[in-house]
Amino acid sequence: MPGLAKLLVYLTGADSSWNRDYLSWKYLDNPFVARPLGIVALAGREVVGFRGYHATPWQVPASGYRTLVLSPGDTCVQPEHRMKRLSVQMGRASMKEFHPTYRVLLNMTATAPSVPGYLRMGFVPLQVKSRLTRTSLWRLARALFRSRGSPLGSVEFGEFDDIAVLPNPLLKEMGRVAMDPSSSETRLIPLQDERFFRWYFRAPRDNHVFYYALEDRRVTGYVVLRLGYSGQLATIIDYSAQSFTAVARILRFLVRTGPFGLIQTYSFTPKPELRQLLQVLGFRENGAIDRVRRWRSTVWPLLVRPVKPNPSEEDWFVDGLDIRNISSWQIPEIRSDSI
Repeated sequence: MPGLAKLLVYLTGADSSWNRDYLSWKYLDNPFVARPLGIVALAGREVVGFRGYHATPWQVPASGYRTLVLSPGDTCVQPEHRMKRLSVQMGRASMKEFHPTYRVLLNMTATAPSVPGYLRMGFVPLQVKSRLTRTSLWRLARALFRSRGSPLGSVEFGEFDDIAVLPNPLLKEMGRVAMDPSSSETRLIPLQDERFFRWYFRAPRDNHVFYYALEDRRVTGYVVLRLGYSGQLATIIDYSAQSFTAVARILRFLVRTGPFGLIQTYSFTPKPELRQLLQVLGFRENGAIDRVRRWRSTVWPLLVRPVKPNPSEEDWFVDGLDIRNISSWQIPEIRSDSI
């Protein structure tokens, strides 16, 4: 662990102490695996490369099928050992190591420099990631006059009629809402129960705000935000509800009262009613901020492939679903490796 924590400084920019906490949480504390998943490259006894994988549960509710999907991330190579295809070698080694225990690799955080390597390893693009964003210029301007502090400092917590805004997850309630036993969904969707939420929201240094829809003081829906840039950037990473009206109430309240200068959500696989509501609320795809981002960097795709090193055609199908087809998935940002 000390060698990995030291190496990860080149990726996270954080100190070794924080990296140890992060590695412990993500790889040692993950409740869905029996052992940490990763490939380490050594030069003598020194750790010079690492490619980590974390597994999370997915399901097809209509059939009852469940599986663990691997997400590659935290790939780091010591600067003097780069440009030697070490990252691709570690990726190929991981397929041999983790097959046949795991079947699917899903990458949501590929970057411009890493995409060619993933394509060489046989990953297939699902679709290009894009954002729906809503910008409030007056809230951004107001933030300039506030002193920098905790990202949560500008959020007003409490109960507001039928909406509660809290700094902590209500684990049992969120699990109950997310795990709908009557769901007839025929896509691969995240299995998000109390155990998943308990692990996920222990991530070091993350700042989240939880919006809950209430009916007779009972939680009927939620929306989770991850905050960045001193609390001015809010990313919608997850939502669920017993009926879409609960999500709609939360989002309207969020837009009306939230202190955030920029709210964004990645439009991986949004349901049509959510996309329509967001557009009504002023969210735009490829807005001014995204045009600047695209000028500065490449737009990155979601990537997928079977874990099996040399897959046959049947290996691309899970419970009858072609994993190369975006319509086979419902992918929320909470499952991204940007955690």
